[in-house]
Amino acid sequence: MPQQVAPPTAMFWAKDTRGLDPKRSHRFILYLNDVPSYFVSATGVPQLTISSGGSHKFLGHEFKFPGGVKWEGDITVKLVDTIDINMAQKFTDYIRKAGYVYPSTFNESASSPEYFRKTISKAKFPFGQIKIQRIDSEGAVYETWVLNNPWISKVTYGDASYSEEKLLEVNVSFTYDWAELRNKDESNPPPFPT
Repeated sequence: MPQQVAPPTAMFWAKDTRGLDPKRSHRFILYLNDVPSYFVSATGVPQLTISSGGSHKFLGHEFKFPGGVKWEGDITVKLVDTIDINMAQKFTDYIRKAGYVYPSTFNESASSPEYFRKTISKAKFPFGQIKIQRIDSEGAVYETWVLNNPWISKVTYGDASYSEEKLLEVNVSFTYDWAELRNKDESNPPPFPT
């Protein structure tokens, strides 16, 4: 008969006397211009990649060196859409204010907001920064992601279906130049690590 193994003596999270608390994915608040935070149902967080900066071969050995940091891909924010505060219309308006003109409303006058030579400008998106704050069980912020110079790269409006009764969502993807991870709710980037 196999010998039974005694349970480990290490304490579990709830009994840990050091106050360790695992981070939870559902404890976050996203700040995005004038969009109420409670409309957000999910969000991605930044990802980065360090490229290969090349290598050097010497006597049968290869030594590799890091290249630059690239903030990867977009983050996608899922928002519940409502009739009273129409998220689909709100994000379409953001894109139009950034310079998109419907072909059906082209205007030849340079003073018109529908001027046909207008193009989308990153500077005209109203976001500046997007903040994703992670909070603990008491509601205190323990880290903040700050996405700099974000702009809308994709909007997916909720599908219509007679076979479902779920809440309608609008998914908005944002491209950004770089992100900063800040301890707690610091307003400035943290000091350089020592």
